[in-house]
Amino acid sequence: MHKLTFSKMEGQSKGFTTLQWALIALTLIGVAGFFIMYIKGHNTLGSSSVVPWGMPIILAIYLIGL
Repeated sequence: MHKLTFSKMEGQSKGFTTLQWALIALTLIGVAGFFIMYIKGHNTLGSSSVVPWGMPIILAIYLIGL
């Protein structure tokens, strides 16, 4: 049987720092997108208040089916 050995992750490599900044950037883009959708509403994605079937609803249905 193989024995598992674990080592502490230092987090000092260039790749780790790059990944960290990329995830921070994606988070900020997501937060900005949320506030834009919250402020401007359905018109942001090309739908109206009469027929509110915009991208969020279609994407949710797609992801549920996936």
